[in-house]
This record gives sequence, structure tokens and C-alpha cells, in this order.
Amino acid sequence: MHHELQKLLDDPRFLRYHAAIVKPRTFNPFDVLRYSDYEIRHSNVLAWLLQPDETHGLGGAFIRDFMAALNEQARAQGVPPIPVPSSFEADNVRVERERYYVDITLFFLKERAVVAIENKTDETAPEYAEQVRYYEKTLREKDSGKYDLVQSVLLTTSRQPDASGGDFIHLSWARVRDLVDSIRQRERFPSRVRALLGHYLEIVARLTAQPETESDQSGTTLLDEYGHVLDGLLTAREDSAGSGDAVSLANDLGEYKVAVDRLVNDFRQKPRQLRSDVQARLRGKGFRTWTSTSSAYQSYYLYFSNAGMDETRKSLGLSWYPRWSIVFGRREVLLQLQIDPPKKDWSPAVDRTIDFMKQHPIDASQGRSGRYPLDRASWSAGCFLVYKHPLMTDADLSATPTSEIRDATLRRVESFLDEDYRRIETYLQCMAFDPAVPT
Repeated sequence: MHHELQKLLDDPRFLRYHAAIVKPRTFNPFDVLRYSDYEIRHSNVLAWLLQPDETHGLGGAFIRDFMAALNEQARAQGVPPIPVPSSFEADNVRVERERYYVDITLFFLKERAVVAIENKTDETAPEYAEQVRYYEKTLREKDSGKYDLVQSVLLTTSRQPDASGGDFIHLSWARVRDLVDSIRQRERFPSRVRALLGHYLEIVARLTAQPETESDQSGTTLLDEYGHVLDGLLTAREDSAGSGDAVSLANDLGEYKVAVDRLVNDFRQKPRQLRSDVQARLRGKGFRTWTSTSSAYQSYYLYFSNAGMDETRKSLGLSWYPRWSIVFGRREVLLQLQIDPPKKDWSPAVDRTIDFMKQHPIDASQGRSGRYPLDRASWSAGCFLVYKHPLMTDADLSATPTSEIRDATLRRVESFLDEDYRRIETYLQCMAFDPAVPT
């Protein structure tokens, strides 16, 4: 066994994994506030930078650079460029968030021009193009005759547009990162703002990295190849009465202990089996379930519904029911409720349902925070995220003995069904049969 352990420690893939894992972590306020991963937070920062009279002290410098980048990309795509505004000062620029669900809308008042930006913190996809066109159509209809120009922009982590574009401008987050970096280096503004932009650049750099990091790729391969070694280390860690050989294995890790512990933590999680266990429990309670798997991210999805939810959907006039899902990964078990009809089935009933939820929160004590974000999810076009709750966090999984993870997860599923699920189902049923909610 010692020979096999040394073979793991000498493997170039493990050394790359180790280098990525032990990389020193630095303070970043966006991480502390848990703002780094959410589409809505990135939209907030971008809207702040684009508004000339905001507290950053940049005036119109950033929006001027941003518009130049848009037109550079427009020419590259063969899309007509946006006429250069006569002024980038606050008397000619207005920035709005979530106007008709558009993430960021720029108004150039003297030019009677609108730039509608749909922000996605993942790679471009054909359904995003449909969403952008839908929003542009909505803007033209809602504001008919008010503006001479309406131009849509899709912002994603992809560096190049896909074939579904052509009538809108595609801008990459890598380009936005360059714009922020450039303006941070050349402009004079308060030191606190400079520090904030430095932290934000770190966050945007993560967005523009490959979706699966080298450590993740190496780790997945190592789990498959060295499972027997990791199993021995897991025994050494969890069984204090284990063999002397197992204990000595744990003590031979030296500087690699942190990386090996991470591998052992991932090895001990069996997300696919855990999904099967939860699926069996839900089926036993009369739920209809179905599954899908993301091989790129080693995530296992479980969806569930029942006859009551199907009836609620019909009463609300939705063409696609509010969908419960549980995502099983090696470092988290995440439970969500989302409304995500295919774009072709998006209807006024969906907008009415979402508007009602925003005006009348499910849990008024939490409002838009906590488990009820009421956000569009960043990873799925047109997906409205109603509820989000980690059943098991990375810390929970690490602290729970392997033999107890299944039962601990099932207990939390039962608690969810008795509490939040019942509350939300009752809310949806009342909304469906409330005469004040038009259908």
C-alpha cells in the first residue's frame, strides 16, 4: 500500500492538482458576501460602473470605453454599430436594472437610443439568443415610438459568438475584464474604489476561466485510478481503531496532506448512489421523479413532481410546471425550485406568476434573500429561481461519517418536505385559485 500511495504522490496529475489546491487564498469581499457567483450581482456592479454619476468617481469614462468595445465587436460580427452618443455625462445617460426583465438597460436620452444588455455568467447557447430577441421585442412593444434605436447585447463568458447571433452584439466577460483593468490603471479615483475594482477583477477572472479547472480535471481522473489508495486513507481517517498500516499511510502524506484530504473527501462522496437513495424515498411518498447527469461537472440531477403540482400548474396557466430539482455533487447537495418553460412556451401567465411572487414573497420575513432569491438563474436561459437551499454543504459532507451521509441527507429531505415544501406548495395552490391573480 505504501508503494501505491507514493505512486499517487509522484503522479504528475496529482502534483498539478496539489499546486492548484494549495494556492494561497486571499481576502475578497465578494467571496465574504457570497456575491461572486450570482448573475444578478455582476449586473449590479456593471450597472454601477456604467452610470456616470455613481459613487465610483469615473464619470463617463467607463461607459465610453464600454460603448467603443460594443461597436468594435459589432463591426467584427457584421452588425450595424451603435451611433456614438453626443455625451456620456449623466444628463444624457440613464441606467436601469430589470426593466421588463432585461438585466441592464442603457438609455441615451438625446439620441433616443436604448441598449439592452442580457448578462449570462456562463457560455453562450442558442436559447440565450432566443431570450435576447424576446426581450428586444418586448422593449419595442412596451416603448413603441419612444426610441429611434433599440440594440440588444448578450454578455457571456464565451470569447466568440455562436452561430445563433447576427442581429445582436455578443460581448465576452473577458473583454469587460480588460475594460475594468484598463480603466483601473489609467484613471484617478478614490483608493477604496481602486481596491474594490481590484477585488472585482479577481472575480471576473474566475468567470473567464475554463468551466472545469485543471485541478477538477486531474482530481476526477485520480479518483478513478487511485480509488483503492484513497479508500485506505479514508479508513485511516474515520476508523481510529484501524490497522497500524492504515495509520502510517495517513502520516506519510507530508506537504501533500491538504490535497490528499480533498481527494479523500471527494472519493467518500457517492453522489450517484445518494441520488438513487433520495429518489427511492421520494417515489415511496408518491412523487414522480426523473433524472439527468452533467458529466462535465460530475453533477447528478433529480427532478420531482406530483399530481398536486401538475394541477397547480394548469390552474396558473403555465405550460411548464414549476420544477423541483436536487443537484447531487461531491461537495454539495442543492435543492431548488425553478420556473423554466421553453422559450416557445413562455407566456403572459409566466410573467404574471413571477410578478405576483415578487410583489408577494413566499416568506415575507426573508423577502428576496436567504432561501428565496427570486432571481433568474445564471446557468439556464429564462429560468426563474424561486427557492434555493443546500441540503448538505461541503462542510456538512466533510464532517459526517461516510456511513451516516445517506441517513443524514434523507433526514434533511424529510424535514424539507414537512416544512418548506409544504409552505411553498400551499402558497402556489392559493395563488392558483386566488381570483385576484388573472389567468
